[in-house]
This record gives sequence, C-alpha cells and structure tokens, in this order.
Amino acid sequence: MRRRLSDSDMGEEGGASMLRRSRSNSPPPASTSSAHSSSLPAFATPSRAVAPPAASTGARQDQEEGRDENGIRVFCRIRPPNALELEMHDGMAVQWEAEDEFQDWAPGDVVLHMPGEGQRPKRSYHYNFSDVFPPHSTQDDVYDAVGRPLIKDVLRGLNCSVIAYGQTGSGKTFTMQGPGFDDPRTLDSGLNQSLRGVIPRTLEDLFQQLDERRSQSESYNYSVTMSFVEIYMECVVDLLVEPPANEREARSRKHHVQKGRDGSITIRDVREEPVQDAAEMQRLIVSGGRNRVTASHRMNHESSRSHAIVIVSVAQALPGETLLSQLYLVDLAGSEAVQKTNATGVRLREAQKINQSLLALGKTIFALAHDSKRRGGPGGAASHITYRDSKLTRLLENSLGGNARTAVLIACSPAAYNAKET
Repeated sequence: MRRRLSDSDMGEEGGASMLRRSRSNSPPPASTSSAHSSSLPAFATPSRAVAPPAASTGARQDQEEGRDENGIRVFCRIRPPNALELEMHDGMAVQWEAEDEFQDWAPGDVVLHMPGEGQRPKRSYHYNFSDVFPPHSTQDDVYDAVGRPLIKDVLRGLNCSVIAYGQTGSGKTFTMQGPGFDDPRTLDSGLNQSLRGVIPRTLEDLFQQLDERRSQSESYNYSVTMSFVEIYMECVVDLLVEPPANEREARSRKHHVQKGRDGSITIRDVREEPVQDAAEMQRLIVSGGRNRVTASHRMNHESSRSHAIVIVSVAQALPGETLLSQLYLVDLAGSEAVQKTNATGVRLREAQKINQSLLALGKTIFALAHDSKRRGGPGGAASHITYRDSKLTRLLENSLGGNARTAVLIACSPAAYNAKET
C-alpha cells in the first residue's frame, strides 16, 4: 500500500524562475513562506547572460546533432486550470503566445503576469525556455522534445537525467508517468496508451533501440539494471523493498550516498534489479511507487512528500570495449507554499526539507549552466560546483556535471491564483 499521510494541512511553494528576462527593473515579489527561502533562484538567469532563444525545432536539432551548448535544457509545461483555480475566478497569469503581431516574441517565450496587490501594480516578467508546452500539448509532444533525444546520448555512453520540477499539483507525475500508472489494469490491458508519460516511453524506446543493435550485430550485447529510491526528509529510502513503518524506522534504514575512487556516485546497500524489458521495469516502478510517502492537502489530493528517482544503468558490450551509462528519471516533490495551507508539525518539517533540497538543486543547475557557458560548452576545465548541500544534488551528481545531459521540465499552473508559485 502507498504510504499516505492524511493530514489536511499541507502546502506548496514554487520556486523559481528560469532563463528570466524581466520587463521590469524590480524583482518578482519574494515569498513569505517560513519553509522556503525568498532567494530561491531555481534555474533562473537574466536575459543578458543567455544566448538569444532558438526556435523549438532548432533546439531539438541541436540536441540530436550534438550541438548542445551546455548539456542542460529547460522546458516549461503549462497544464489546464483545475477546478479550484476556476472557482477562484482570478483569471490566467501565464501567456505562452503573442497577443498580436506587434508583440516582441520568440519561440520558447513565456510571460508571467503578476496580479497587483494593494498598492503594488501589476507586473509582467518574460522568460525563455528551450521549448514550451501549452495546455493543449500532448504527451507525445513532451516526450519527443524532452525524452527521446536523450536515448541517443545514453547509447553513446553518457549519463543523462530528466527532472520534473514544479509546485504540488502542477502535473509533474502526470507528465512523468501518466494517469493510472499504478493501476495494474493499465499495464495489462494497454489502457491510456496515448497518455503514457516520459518514463514509460523512455524505457520502451531504450529497450527497442538496444534490441535493434543486438539484432544487427552478433558481437553486441547489453545488460540493464534499475534502482528506485526516494529522498524523504533528507534520507534515502529504497522503494524496491518493504517500506519502513514510520519516520524513526526510515531513519534507521537510511542508505548513504558515497563517491567511489573513480568519481562515480553510488548508494550503499540499495537494491539493484536486473531487468529484461520495459514492461518488467515499469512493474517494478509501479510496485515501488506504492511505497512512496504521500499526503492529502488542499492543493493536491495525493501530494508526494519525497523526491522519487529511478536510476537505470546500461552496460553495452562492444568489440574491444564496454560502454557504461546511467539514466536518472526524477519526479521531484512539489515545492510548498506553507502560507496557503497552514502546515504544522510533520507537514511543516517535510515542506522545509523539500524546499531546501529544491533550492540546492536550483543553485547547482544554475551554476552548471553558467559555468558551461563561461568555458564554451560541456567538457573542458570546470570550476568547482557544490553538490553536497543536499542528498538530492549529491545523488544526481553523476547526471549533472561533466558531459552529462540534463533536461529540466517545469510543470506550472496558468492561473493567477498560483502566480507567485509559478
């Protein structure tokens, strides 16, 4: 059974801007949440520090042809408004297309219109992403831009990651897994195939290409293993084993993240399961996902209270060499705005830990992107990047630095009600 914490006092606050081009000299209003730093930079960078936005198709071609500037791409997916947001009658705050032919607009642009508060006037902030998926976008659209290009890099022996980030209830799990992913009937009968998310599509694509390579060469073979962990309250928990009964037991069973002599990051004593195909791996993910810590609150009936990370390790036996690579598929816990739900006790401590780790991840990705631009792309002499600020960044170190390829997908609400979090 999924570990569900039924307290209703939960919250969320989203963090941050990315590749920001502000139309105003004033920064966006700072959060007042006690569980979230007002300085959260999350993947933001001023427009003067980034290259001019490329067309959406150009960004995809760059990735496929190896012309990726810094190994890190940031996408934005805007979900449709939900029932709560429609009830608020506050209107929409996110603009993803030009209002008219005279508006300065480029592919990948998004404008956030912050509602006025008291004497504070309405302000607009301009962002640019590698690609933008408006509410009518399909799961196919997202996977083709975000997940599919990384398969080629994994097969080249590079470490890669897909990271879904956003406030709770913004559509991260829908994007990464799809609806009904933990229902066995979905797996057995093929229900909602068009709604499958990034993770099942990535696994299917990976095994299909591995099998094609093996069928084309007798000297080629491969093996795939997977681990599935969550980071809850800064403790790494193995989701492929029976879950701990409470927080105290979880802490006693925590797994340590360590760095080997070869520089690789490993998790001590975590289960690593050999898998033969995508269906077997998806069943393990469904089984492990039921062990993940969740809770109910006003913003999300079933909010994840931990970061879930699927680690896929691929070994390819080639004539004269073996290629080793890893793919990290990350569904982050929703960022929390405590002032919206009055979280207290355990829920408040969870929110603090979630936001602290998201802050650390944002700082790390921000530093990596700027460092890579400074030295002209991935590879070459790099400055020191801090990964030790949280378990999350420490665990993802293999898939963030060096020649790794990272896709960050921001899931956000279009509603004015959630404008601060967005």
